[in-house]
Amino acid sequence: MHTQVSGLVTLSVDYEPCPLIMNRRVLVLEKRSLALSGHRTSLALEAVFWDALRDVAEAENKSMARVIADIDQDRAKSPEKTGLASAVRVWLFKRYANIS
Repeated sequence: MHTQVSGLVTLSVDYEPCPLIMNRRVLVLEKRSLALSGHRTSLALEAVFWDALRDVAEAENKSMARVIADIDQDRAKSPEKTGLASAVRVWLFKRYANIS
């Protein structure tokens, strides 16, 4: 596709929609409640991250809450202060990308 902008610039864009992005389930946040260190909290993640957490929990023979609690403990030790949802996403990305 070519687009003329203000008669000065021609922008050429080849865009092919990603099937994952087209799936609304991926885009919608799913909020779940859990207890961390004895405190009730909720965590909102996209479905793909909940699926990945479930897979990790099954592979490690842990509950999803235990996996999230482990991530939360690592987050507390980190000099970078991030929210829990961000910490979970980054942890999963590093795990699946084999980054330590």
